[in-house]
Amino acid sequence: MNFRVPFLDLQAINQRDGEKFQAVLDSVLKSGRVLLGPLVEQFEMEFASVVGVSDFVAVGSGLDAITLMLRALELPEKSGVIVPANSFVASALGVVLAGHVPVLADVCEEVPVLDPDRIEERANWARGEGIIVRAVLGVHLYGAVALWDRLSQVSDRNEWILLEDAAQAHGASWRGRRAGSLGYAAAFSFYPGKNLGALSDGGGVSTSNQELAHRIRRFRNYGSSRKYIHEVKGINSRLDELQAGLLSVKLSRLSDDNARRREIATRYVAGIRNRFVKLPSIEAETESSWHIFPLRVHLRQELQEHLSSNGIESLIHYPVPIHRQPCFSESSALSFPHSESWCATELSLPMSPVMTDEQVDGVIDAINAFRGL
Repeated sequence: MNFRVPFLDLQAINQRDGEKFQAVLDSVLKSGRVLLGPLVEQFEMEFASVVGVSDFVAVGSGLDAITLMLRALELPEKSGVIVPANSFVASALGVVLAGHVPVLADVCEEVPVLDPDRIEERANWARGEGIIVRAVLGVHLYGAVALWDRLSQVSDRNEWILLEDAAQAHGASWRGRRAGSLGYAAAFSFYPGKNLGALSDGGGVSTSNQELAHRIRRFRNYGSSRKYIHEVKGINSRLDELQAGLLSVKLSRLSDDNARRREIATRYVAGIRNRFVKLPSIEAETESSWHIFPLRVHLRQELQEHLSSNGIESLIHYPVPIHRQPCFSESSALSFPHSESWCATELSLPMSPVMTDEQVDGVIDAINAFRGL
């Protein structure tokens, strides 16, 4: 190949809306309102409508979204929250920052989401450690929706609150229902590289429980719902007007951008033929957002170097499971074989709504040429 295939061309993605972005900036400068103004309110209503919930509360980051979602539940201090061991570390950090305990559980062998058959045994283990599980955080990793019917059955049986980490699942769906509307509440991230990304950090919580939404709005603004009156000990986590306006612009493209991602994923699955590579499946009842297209390959470094030599950028999501992270050293003795296997073999291919068919074909050809197969 004589051309480059970036993993994610953010410059090209954002340049599509350069004039509209400038108009948003001019509007904010003219209004003089930079925090918790009409553009934030507009985006909150628009995103709630897309997700299919009554309320969406915009906050400063995806980590804050998880933290405030859990704080607003008002669970007993140091409650256990089931979290997959294979996820970005924010899934567990949000639990800790909310004053609770992440109870790690393994993911499925074939799909990188919580294994519903492993949750109850982890809850029993936690009880032996003096930790009572009261919630489950289903992470839609890479945009693949968690096994929601089975998670719901287990959670209902144990009277656990079922939540979503939808940070990578903007526009994904399960049986026609959008990610973000499946659980009691859901946390989103608008980090720049997400399917719906701001030009800075951002996040939010979707829910159809209006009281929960009210508590989160209060927490995000120093614990205040009236100026200078602070009912609870809150934090400062406010999406600014500029980012909200930019996200409204980009929200109008989300459906088409995700359709292009699905088209690329379908081309990858149909075209890649290499015995060293294991491809993700395309499930009938779920519609992934394809935030990440994850290969499984034991010769990961060799394949990554091969792709790089052909001008193709790839990344690893994520090389170290949560229980092996230094900040969670208290869990280092635990073993979660499927999570560890995913972390050791996952390789993410370029995935972007601005990829050309020529670039997609170039990726397929390069993988098929790996080791002459």
